[in-house]
Amino acid sequence: MIKNLIIGGGFSAHIFSELLKKDNKETTILTPKGNIVEHNNMKKNKLFEVNKISSTKGFSFLTTKYEKRREIFLHDRVSLGGNSTIWGGVINIEKLPRKFIDFLDNIKINLFKLSYEETFSKSNMDSLYQLRNSKNKIYDSKDYIKTDIDGFATKIFFHKNKIEVEFYDLTSNTTKRIFSEKVFLATSVIQLIEILIKSNIIKDNYFFELDEFKHNFKLSFHNKTHNFTDKRVIIKYSIVGAFKHFIGYQNKLNYNFRYFNKIPVFIEQTYFNEKQTLLFNLQKNLIKFDKINKFGDSIHYSDLKINKKKINDFLQSFSKNLFCISMPSASQKQPGPISNDIIENIKSII
Repeated sequence: MIKNLIIGGGFSAHIFSELLKKDNKETTILTPKGNIVEHNNMKKNKLFEVNKISSTKGFSFLTTKYEKRREIFLHDRVSLGGNSTIWGGVINIEKLPRKFIDFLDNIKINLFKLSYEETFSKSNMDSLYQLRNSKNKIYDSKDYIKTDIDGFATKIFFHKNKIEVEFYDLTSNTTKRIFSEKVFLATSVIQLIEILIKSNIIKDNYFFELDEFKHNFKLSFHNKTHNFTDKRVIIKYSIVGAFKHFIGYQNKLNYNFRYFNKIPVFIEQTYFNEKQTLLFNLQKNLIKFDKINKFGDSIHYSDLKINKKKINDFLQSFSKNLFCISMPSASQKQPGPISNDIIENIKSII
């Protein structure tokens, strides 16, 4: 029987598995080795696709239906790497202990302070850095994770002192089941809800809450980043940095591109110190959303609650050995990047 089963292949799955290994604990990772383009038993849901020109493509496969709302931007990528294949790799190290920064260095994750010269971006927070691998590429978990089981989870069953996981094996194209003492869900919020609905853990008329800090982009014609009394966080991209981020190009650029920083055109990304909550519920296999102006375009939504219970409190009511370790279970404490909050959440669980 497996000791610790991690379901997912993104940032949270990688960091959690490395922390378990550091403590000499056995880990097994269940995630696709590559990208699923088609799946016979599930429909591709384009509503949650978030792909960029230069990044590895990822697709969403669901049986649960969702109400279409133009103002709601949720994402789902059933692929190795998850969201880390399209992100900018930014982290706030302000409250990360030196010991953990050394741990990142030991697993070959390097930190580079945001600057126009190095990352083609700058922030009004001095503690914002970019995560990179040893080849100076923006961190992508698929460059680190070793998939133990090539597949994706579909259902969970509870037994005394063990959890049974049904999954679709992408090597044999068959449905299989495995047993584990502990299960750690490191999926997107969409896949998390999908698994729990299929497992009859989430039932009709259950309701959900999801939080994020308000966020926007705007055009700017100067390179300065001002501090504000309301503690908003700004990341400003040069025209090269903005284009690089837009197309999902994660490799390091030649230093000659720095000369384009002199062009007085910048994209200013602002995370406001004001949270908003998305409310939604399940009605006969259809997820319906309450009215909201805009939600999700920051891709930093977290603190999922089901029937007013935080996601891990909800899961623990079914089994003390079932946890969520990805973004839905993190509680973001200040605007800006969320990777540091994911780390803090993981450390509280391990």
